[in-house]
Amino acid sequence: IGITSRIPSGGNKNPRNRTRTIEIKIYKASDNTLVFSNNQTFTFNSSTNRFDSSITLPSSFQTGAYNLYVLGNPFLTGRYPGSVTITKGQTTTLSSDSFNLITGDINRTTDSENTLNILDYNVIVSCSIFSKGNGRSTCNQNSAYLTNSDLDDDGIIDQDDITLFVKEMSSQSGDPLPQ
Repeated sequence: IGITSRIPSGGNKNPRNRTRTIEIKIYKASDNTLVFSNNQTFTFNSSTNRFDSSITLPSSFQTGAYNLYVLGNPFLTGRYPGSVTITKGQTTTLSSDSFNLITGDINRTTDSENTLNILDYNVIVSCSIFSKGNGRSTCNQNSAYLTNSDLDDDGIIDQDDITLFVKEMSSQSGDPLPQ
C-alpha cells in the first residue's frame, strides 16, 4: 500500500481501509526488556502515501535508547532500524525510507507465523478471483484469510495481490522479538 523502496511508483494510493491497528512493542536497547506494548491506530496519509500515528507514552517512561517493533496482520514483525533515543517529555519523530512492513503473512499459525511460505501462498490463491468451487476450501478455513489476502487493500484478491506476495517472498521472514 502506498509507495515504498520496493514499490517506488505504484501501490494502492487509495486503500479501502484507511486506518490500521498495529501493535507497537518497545524494548530497552541495553537488555531487551519489554517496557511498552500497545495497539495503535495508524491512518493513511495521502500526502506521503504512508500510514502515520502518534504514540503517547506513559509518564513513567524513562529517557533512554530503545528498540521498536511493529506487529500486525498480515505483516511480518518489523524492527525499526537501529536503536531510537527517546527523551522523556519530548516528541520523538520517526521516519525512515528503509522501514517498510512486509505483507503476506496470511496463514499466521504457530508453525508459520512471521514467515512467508507456501502455506501463505496457498491461502492467497485459494481466496483469489481465480479460485472456483472447492478450490476455495483453504480460504474458508479461517474468516481472516479473505481480509488478509487482499494485500494491496483494493477490495479484490487478484493478480496484483499474488504478484505483491511473490515480490515480498524475497524477504521471507520478519524480525524476531527479543526473548
